[in-house]
Amino acid sequence: MVQKHMKKVENFPRLYERDGRYVFRAAIPMHLREAVGSSEYKRTLGTDSLKEAKHAWAQTDAEFERIKANAQASLSGVYATSGRAKTKQALAFAGQCQSKVA
Repeated sequence: MVQKHMKKVENFPRLYERDGRYVFRAAIPMHLREAVGSSEYKRTLGTDSLKEAKHAWAQTDAEFERIKANAQASLSGVYATSGRAKTKQALAFAGQCQSKVA
Protein backbone atom coordinates (compact mmCIF):
# COMPACT_ATOMS: atom_id res chain seq x y z
CA MET A 1 0.00 0.00 0.00
CA VAL A 2 1.35 3.41 -0.98
CA GLN A 3 1.46 5.97 1.79
CA LYS A 4 -0.62 9.13 1.36
CA HIS A 5 2.38 11.46 1.22
CA MET A 6 4.00 9.46 -1.59
CA LYS A 7 3.58 10.45 -5.22
CA LYS A 8 4.03 7.92 -8.03
CA VAL A 9 6.44 8.94 -10.82
CA GLU A 10 4.80 8.46 -14.22
CA ASN A 11 6.28 5.89 -16.64
CA PHE A 12 8.55 4.44 -13.93
CA PRO A 13 6.91 1.50 -12.20
CA ARG A 14 7.72 1.26 -8.49
CA LEU A 15 9.32 4.73 -8.36
CA TYR A 16 7.86 7.22 -5.88
CA GLU A 17 8.64 10.68 -4.59
CA ARG A 18 8.34 11.07 -0.82
CA ASP A 19 9.02 14.37 0.92
CA GLY A 20 11.23 15.58 -1.95
CA ARG A 21 13.29 12.36 -2.09
CA TYR A 22 12.90 9.36 -4.40
CA VAL A 23 12.25 5.80 -3.29
CA PHE A 24 11.78 2.44 -4.95
CA ARG A 25 8.93 0.30 -3.57
CA ALA A 26 7.72 -3.02 -4.90
CA ALA A 27 5.53 -5.76 -3.51
CA ILE A 28 7.10 -9.22 -3.39
CA PRO A 29 4.76 -11.73 -5.08
CA MET A 30 2.88 -13.82 -2.51
CA HIS A 31 4.48 -17.12 -3.57
CA LEU A 32 8.00 -15.70 -3.12
CA ARG A 33 7.59 -13.89 0.20
CA GLU A 34 8.81 -16.76 2.36
CA ALA A 35 11.93 -17.26 0.20
CA VAL A 36 12.70 -13.52 0.15
CA GLY A 37 11.82 -13.02 3.80
CA SER A 38 9.76 -9.91 3.21
CA SER A 39 6.49 -8.75 1.68
CA GLU A 40 7.93 -5.58 0.17
CA TYR A 41 11.21 -4.46 -1.37
CA LYS A 42 12.04 -0.86 -0.47
CA ARG A 43 15.10 1.23 -1.26
CA THR A 44 15.79 4.91 -0.79
CA LEU A 45 17.50 6.10 -3.95
CA GLY A 46 19.49 8.74 -2.08
CA THR A 47 18.61 11.72 -4.24
CA ASP A 48 16.15 14.56 -4.67
CA SER A 49 16.98 14.82 -8.39
CA LEU A 50 14.51 13.16 -10.74
CA LYS A 51 17.25 12.62 -13.33
CA GLU A 52 19.49 10.81 -10.81
CA ALA A 53 16.49 8.90 -9.45
CA LYS A 54 15.66 7.56 -12.91
CA HIS A 55 19.22 6.28 -13.29
CA ALA A 56 19.17 4.70 -9.82
CA TRP A 57 15.71 3.29 -10.56
CA ALA A 58 17.08 1.24 -13.47
CA GLN A 59 19.76 -0.36 -11.29
CA THR A 60 17.38 -0.95 -8.39
CA ASP A 61 14.68 -2.40 -10.64
CA ALA A 62 17.22 -4.83 -12.10
CA GLU A 63 18.31 -5.80 -8.58
CA PHE A 64 14.65 -6.39 -7.61
CA GLU A 65 14.12 -8.60 -10.67
CA ARG A 66 17.24 -10.64 -9.76
CA ILE A 67 15.95 -11.09 -6.21
CA LYS A 68 12.63 -12.36 -7.56
CA ALA A 69 14.37 -14.65 -10.05
CA ASN A 70 16.64 -16.08 -7.35
CA ALA A 71 13.70 -16.65 -5.01
CA GLN A 72 11.82 -18.42 -7.80
CA ALA A 73 14.89 -20.42 -8.76
CA SER A 74 15.57 -21.44 -5.18
CA LEU A 75 12.98 -24.13 -5.78
CA SER A 76 15.12 -25.62 -8.56
CA GLY A 77 18.60 -24.62 -7.36
CA VAL A 78 19.43 -22.39 -10.36
CA TYR A 79 20.21 -18.78 -9.47
CA ALA A 80 20.24 -15.60 -11.54
CA THR A 81 23.37 -13.48 -11.56
CA SER A 82 24.22 -10.05 -12.81
CA GLY A 83 24.66 -9.68 -16.57
CA ARG A 84 28.42 -9.30 -16.16
CA ALA A 85 28.71 -12.50 -14.13
CA LYS A 86 26.58 -14.38 -16.65
CA THR A 87 28.79 -13.17 -19.48
CA LYS A 88 31.94 -14.25 -17.63
CA GLN A 89 30.41 -17.65 -16.92
CA ALA A 90 29.36 -18.07 -20.54
CA LEU A 91 32.82 -17.08 -21.82
CA ALA A 92 34.51 -19.46 -19.38
CA PHE A 93 32.22 -22.29 -20.46
CA ALA A 94 32.81 -21.51 -24.15
CA GLY A 95 36.57 -21.55 -23.51
CA GLN A 96 36.31 -24.95 -21.82
CA CYS A 97 34.32 -26.36 -24.72
CA GLN A 98 36.73 -24.93 -27.27
CA SER A 99 39.78 -26.38 -25.51
CA LYS A 100 38.17 -29.82 -25.46
CA VAL A 101 37.58 -29.64 -29.23
CA ALA A 102 41.14 -28.50 -30.03
